[in-house]
Amino acid sequence: MKKKRSISLQELEFYTRQMSALLNAGVTLEKTLNTMALQSQGAKSEIFIEVKKAVKQGHTLAKALSNYPKDFPEVYIGLVSVGELSGNLSLVLKKLAVFLESSNSFKQGIISSLAYPLIVIFVSLMVVILLMTYIVPQIVDVLVAQERDLPAITILLIVISQFIRDWGMLLIMVSMTLFLLFSYLYSLDNKFKYIVDTFLLKLPVIGNFIKLGESALFASTMQIAISGGVSMIKSLNISSRVIGNKKLKESLKEVMSLVREGAELGRSLGKVDQFSPLLVQLISTGEKSGELIGMLEVVSTQLTNQLKQKALRFTVFIEPLMILFMGGIVLLIVLAVMMPLIEMNSML
Repeated sequence: MKKKRSISLQELEFYTRQMSALLNAGVTLEKTLNTMALQSQGAKSEIFIEVKKAVKQGHTLAKALSNYPKDFPEVYIGLVSVGELSGNLSLVLKKLAVFLESSNSFKQGIISSLAYPLIVIFVSLMVVILLMTYIVPQIVDVLVAQERDLPAITILLIVISQFIRDWGMLLIMVSMTLFLLFSYLYSLDNKFKYIVDTFLLKLPVIGNFIKLGESALFASTMQIAISGGVSMIKSLNISSRVIGNKKLKESLKEVMSLVREGAELGRSLGKVDQFSPLLVQLISTGEKSGELIGMLEVVSTQLTNQLKQKALRFTVFIEPLMILFMGGIVLLIVLAVMMPLIEMNSML
């Protein structure tokens, strides 16, 4: 099993389009995978060779791809399984390529929006650390040698500077250890992940982002599955596998139980009350009108657009705040250093 990602999401989109086109042209799956291996290099080529061997031995494509979870996300494997179950693998791969393109575009947009403020924060932090560990102590020694009363802000700066020099490395090591421990528990402990994911959903801004993103992913997966001829229960089962948030994943299990008992999907989603209200409303409308597949596509598009707009507004809002915050810290440091120096000059 691969431990490191060999295929980027952009490359995965390209390979998916290629496989869809070849399968649609009547090329067999084995020959399609062989073509992917021939036009790839290094680890990528090895992956497709091994996948082809597994398929040749009788494994499904989804099963073969599941041996490489770092390269083929669970949502990808789940939707490939949909295509194989429905007999429309080429069509599902085509829709999956569009889905990957949209996801990649959205991620790149968020990254580019946050790039500038993150660079500003990083540079500001480096400046603050330099000031507090090297520049400020030298100036403080001069000020203390004058045996004058120092402003409160300068005294506070001296205390913080001394604390950083004495305990800074220890704090960094403890923080890194706690982060690694948190990451380990979050990835391996289902109870811990459930608690964290439940907490995240309750946060005002973050929770809304998670619900919108997971609801859009759910709608997109359901649309591809149902349009491919997969039953409602199997579609829900596949969709639950691609949901990342543990709390929402458990809620979908409850939805499946209700649907098995004969309840409508929209009503069941409304009962668990964890997903986007727009998702619940449009699915209910689609079920009543007999246009569920069309409504799932509509709600997926609308939720994705909502998420993009909210993310854009958030970055536009947070960018000046981060810059002002870091600028304010630097300004306070400068004032704390300059005020006693100005007082000294005025007394000369």
